[in-house]
Amino acid sequence: MQRALSLQLTLAIAAVTFIWSCGGTPSQSEVPAVQLVTIADGEQAIAAGDFKAAADIFTQLVAESPNEAVLHYYLGLSKDNTGDAKMAIAEYQKALSLDAHLTNARLNLGLVYFNQGNHDGAIAEFENVAQAEPEAADVQYNLAMALYAAGKKDEAKAHYEKCAALDPEDPDPIVALGNMAKDAGNADEALTLFEKAATTGAGSPAAVLSAAQMLKDQNKTDAAVNKLNSLADMDADADTLASAGLLLTKMKKADDAIAIYRRALETSPDSPQVALLLGNALARKGEFAQAAAQFQNVIDMAPDSPEATAAQKGLAACEAKLGE
Repeated sequence: MQRALSLQLTLAIAAVTFIWSCGGTPSQSEVPAVQLVTIADGEQAIAAGDFKAAADIFTQLVAESPNEAVLHYYLGLSKDNTGDAKMAIAEYQKALSLDAHLTNARLNLGLVYFNQGNHDGAIAEFENVAQAEPEAADVQYNLAMALYAAGKKDEAKAHYEKCAALDPEDPDPIVALGNMAKDAGNADEALTLFEKAATTGAGSPAAVLSAAQMLKDQNKTDAAVNKLNSLADMDADADTLASAGLLLTKMKKADDAIAIYRRALETSPDSPQVALLLGNALARKGEFAQAAAQFQNVIDMAPDSPEATAAQKGLAACEAKLGE
């Protein structure tokens, strides 16, 4: 899991001004209508999630003030969030060439490298920041993530453990350690870590799901079902809840699966995938009228999707049953 990096820069940069080179001061009627943009405008666009607009603003500001490191950082951030990784890398690197201590630029550069599969590049950037900020938990997490992806598991484990020590209320590094233990075949250790993560801080739905899977594998069905049902009271996303429903279905717990799918649909009411899962679960239980309604819901939401094709078959089967 990759950590999202928040903006933490405190900026004090003057608004950009324009200098006329036409000799003398132009009269008011001679001044063309130019809309001034400032760094505050770009920050507002970023805060609103309008990264295309932010990129346009910072492209203009960089052209006017090419030696301002923070402007290159913000342009890199904007390009990063519009999917232009090549431009993002170039701008982050330019920002760092102007100010090697611009931490957010280095962290984000590491994340771009990581997402491109350049794990060694990511490790180098994260290690640089970790040396400067050894108490920053998120840096330790990202470094551990990159080390693990590069196959350096012992080093990754050490940094996940340090992250957990620095932020005892964060379940994510504990989940990561649990996954490492599971991958290494240490089932008991993994289950212990998942159960710890499930109750750390606000709790981790992912840890609950992983613990339930392990309990199922150990034939501890009741304990697994209890874990999965607890997700309904957590801040779990629709994908996690849908996965829980699938696991409950495998354990032949139809009512529990239906309840979890309903909760998932509440979380993501426009998801044809979840609606299809709910329709299938209802049909398997013999609730054909309710199942038909969900299948129709899928068709209405995404008529050209693969889910709609499956839903049409399910709807026809339900209508046939209802007509008997």
